[in-house]
Amino acid sequence: MRAFAAISVFAVVVLTWMVFWMRKHARAIRGELQDIMTEAMNKSGRVRWAVTAAAFFAVLREGLEAALFMVATATTANGGAVAVGAVLGLAVACFLGYVVVLGGKRLPMRQFFQVTGVVLIVFAAGLLSRTVLFLQSSGDLFIAWNNVYDLTRFSWLTTQTEVGRFLGAMFGWDPRPSIEQIIAWVGYASIVTWLFLRNPKAKLPAAPGKAPAASTT
Repeated sequence: MRAFAAISVFAVVVLTWMVFWMRKHARAIRGELQDIMTEAMNKSGRVRWAVTAAAFFAVLREGLEAALFMVATATTANGGAVAVGAVLGLAVACFLGYVVVLGGKRLPMRQFFQVTGVVLIVFAAGLLSRTVLFLQSSGDLFIAWNNVYDLTRFSWLTTQTEVGRFLGAMFGWDPRPSIEQIIAWVGYASIVTWLFLRNPKAKLPAAPGKAPAASTT
């Protein structure tokens, strides 16, 4: 349980960093990737290999993030289910990638990264909640109030069903959560979402050539 908790915490840190990285670079990322591709295409020699290398390094960060997320969320599923889910996810990702390529020139990158950022925040909140569950199960974290609510009477919401396992893996759902799990999920999701979506006011630079007025006595 401690190992799973450590992996989940590391995944939460990476996801959080990635969310704010996307927020910072949302406007410039399209031009940056286009410049990389143009430079690669203009180079002499094996252009095909240059383009492949540029694409590889462009998605390396996202691939690492996805791998960490899969490791953290696969702790409650068997190997066959994880393999099937990975194949289906890869197929969906390929389809979505094809759609993005077709409409890439008209894709509003800022809005796109806002939506994907919020989705990642929800995933990270679920991982943090599961981290609390792992630590409580191992006895490393106290439980002030267990079973805040109990929805196990609805079998489709428990880990005995595919729906329940999906909700647990993706959103940290627990039909009988402790108060600490709820606080971790709600606290992280609300604070990080607010920080991610807020529009900080940029400080206006002082007008050049204007010195502060001298005080008179």
